[in-house]
Amino acid sequence: MGNVGQTSKHRMDKRAITSLFMFFSFVWLVPSGIAVHFGSDASTQPIYHIAMSIHTAASLVFLTAVVVHLVVNWKPMTRHLISRTKEYMVFNREAVIALVVVAALVLLIASHVVFLR
Repeated sequence: MGNVGQTSKHRMDKRAITSLFMFFSFVWLVPSGIAVHFGSDASTQPIYHIAMSIHTAASLVFLTAVVVHLVVNWKPMTRHLISRTKEYMVFNREAVIALVVVAALVLLIASHVVFLR
Protein backbone atom coordinates (compact mmCIF):
# COMPACT_ATOMS: atom_id res chain seq x y z
CA MET A 1 0.00 0.00 0.00
CA GLY A 2 2.86 2.40 0.71
CA ASN A 3 4.24 1.98 -2.84
CA VAL A 4 1.02 3.11 -4.49
CA GLY A 5 1.04 6.45 -2.66
CA GLN A 6 4.70 7.03 -3.40
CA THR A 7 4.34 6.18 -7.08
CA SER A 8 1.48 8.62 -7.70
CA LYS A 9 3.22 11.22 -5.54
CA HIS A 10 6.30 11.18 -7.79
CA ARG A 11 4.44 10.88 -11.09
CA MET A 12 4.77 13.92 -13.34
CA ASP A 13 1.57 15.76 -14.25
CA LYS A 14 1.53 15.87 -18.07
CA ARG A 15 -0.96 18.71 -18.22
CA ALA A 16 1.01 20.87 -15.82
CA ILE A 17 4.38 20.30 -17.47
CA THR A 18 2.91 20.97 -20.92
CA SER A 19 1.30 24.21 -19.75
CA LEU A 20 4.54 25.31 -18.13
CA PHE A 21 6.49 24.58 -21.32
CA MET A 22 4.02 26.75 -23.25
CA PHE A 23 4.19 29.53 -20.67
CA PHE A 24 7.99 29.69 -20.37
CA SER A 25 8.60 29.43 -24.11
CA PHE A 26 6.06 32.23 -24.63
CA VAL A 27 8.00 34.33 -22.10
CA TRP A 28 11.06 33.92 -24.35
CA LEU A 29 9.05 34.63 -27.51
CA VAL A 30 7.92 38.13 -26.59
CA PRO A 31 11.23 39.91 -25.87
CA SER A 32 13.09 38.04 -28.61
CA GLY A 33 10.36 38.94 -31.12
CA ILE A 34 10.59 42.59 -30.11
CA ALA A 35 14.40 42.48 -30.43
CA VAL A 36 14.13 40.89 -33.88
CA HIS A 37 11.67 43.55 -34.99
CA PHE A 38 13.76 46.51 -33.87
CA GLY A 39 17.23 45.02 -34.35
CA SER A 40 17.36 44.69 -38.10
CA ASP A 41 19.68 47.60 -38.96
CA ALA A 42 23.36 47.03 -39.73
CA SER A 43 24.69 48.24 -36.37
CA THR A 44 22.76 45.56 -34.44
CA GLN A 45 23.34 42.52 -36.68
CA PRO A 46 24.97 40.30 -33.98
CA ILE A 47 22.11 41.03 -31.56
CA TYR A 48 19.62 40.45 -34.37
CA HIS A 49 21.03 36.98 -35.11
CA ILE A 50 21.06 36.01 -31.42
CA ALA A 51 17.49 37.26 -30.98
CA MET A 52 16.38 35.43 -34.14
CA SER A 53 17.94 32.17 -32.89
CA ILE A 54 16.27 32.54 -29.50
CA HIS A 55 12.95 33.41 -31.16
CA THR A 56 13.15 30.42 -33.50
CA ALA A 57 14.05 27.99 -30.71
CA ALA A 58 11.32 29.34 -28.43
CA SER A 59 8.82 29.10 -31.29
CA LEU A 60 9.67 25.45 -31.89
CA VAL A 61 9.33 24.64 -28.18
CA PHE A 62 6.06 26.59 -27.98
CA LEU A 63 4.52 24.90 -31.04
CA THR A 64 5.60 21.46 -29.87
CA ALA A 65 4.09 22.14 -26.43
CA VAL A 66 0.84 23.31 -28.07
CA VAL A 67 0.58 20.07 -30.04
CA VAL A 68 1.29 18.00 -26.91
CA HIS A 69 -1.22 20.13 -24.98
CA LEU A 70 -3.90 19.42 -27.59
CA VAL A 71 -3.16 15.68 -27.54
CA VAL A 72 -3.09 15.43 -23.74
CA ASN A 73 -6.25 17.52 -23.30
CA TRP A 74 -8.22 16.36 -26.35
CA LYS A 75 -10.97 14.45 -24.52
CA PRO A 76 -11.58 17.08 -21.82
CA MET A 77 -11.59 19.87 -24.43
CA THR A 78 -14.05 18.11 -26.74
CA ARG A 79 -16.33 17.18 -23.82
CA HIS A 80 -16.28 20.78 -22.61
CA LEU A 81 -16.96 22.24 -26.05
CA ILE A 82 -19.79 19.80 -26.75
CA SER A 83 -21.43 20.47 -23.38
CA ARG A 84 -21.14 24.24 -23.87
CA THR A 85 -22.07 24.49 -27.55
CA LYS A 86 -25.43 26.14 -26.87
CA GLU A 87 -23.79 28.69 -24.56
CA TYR A 88 -21.13 29.54 -27.12
CA MET A 89 -23.68 29.95 -29.90
CA VAL A 90 -25.03 33.00 -28.08
CA PHE A 91 -21.73 34.77 -28.80
CA ASN A 92 -21.80 34.20 -32.56
CA ARG A 93 -22.04 37.91 -33.45
CA GLU A 94 -19.34 38.80 -30.93
CA ALA A 95 -17.08 36.04 -32.25
CA VAL A 96 -17.42 37.30 -35.83
CA ILE A 97 -16.75 40.90 -34.77
CA ALA A 98 -13.69 39.84 -32.74
CA LEU A 99 -12.38 37.73 -35.62
CA VAL A 100 -12.77 40.53 -38.16
CA VAL A 101 -11.24 43.20 -35.89
CA VAL A 102 -8.25 41.03 -34.91
CA ALA A 103 -7.63 40.02 -38.54
CA ALA A 104 -7.85 43.65 -39.67
CA LEU A 105 -5.45 44.83 -36.96
CA VAL A 106 -2.92 42.08 -37.66
CA LEU A 107 -3.02 42.71 -41.40
CA LEU A 108 -2.83 46.49 -40.95
CA ILE A 109 0.14 46.25 -38.60
CA ALA A 110 1.88 43.63 -40.77
CA SER A 111 1.33 45.70 -43.91
CA HIS A 112 4.18 48.03 -42.93
CA VAL A 113 6.53 45.51 -44.54
CA VAL A 114 5.01 46.29 -47.95
CA PHE A 115 5.63 50.01 -47.51
CA LEU A 116 9.26 49.58 -46.41
CA ARG A 117 10.42 48.56 -49.88
